[in-house]
Amino acid sequence: MAFYCRFADWQVSLPAFWWPRARLSRSVSSASFCNTVKVHLKRLPAQPREARFVSAKKNAPTTIAPIPFDTMV
Repeated sequence: MAFYCRFADWQVSLPAFWWPRARLSRSVSSASFCNTVKVHLKRLPAQPREARFVSAKKNAPTTIAPIPFDTMV
């Protein structure tokens, strides 16, 4: 047995001045969400450091190699 709603097709369109003022203003949760987004947009991640030259006279380059795998722990 199926029940159909006869009022589902009815839509009422009223001009904006018929709605109360509370509907036209933003809700508190919407305002707090906007404030949270603004705060997070101000947070910047750590930027890359400036480039610099490293002298190789006192810092000799070292060659690194992987350590062989040992099964005995």
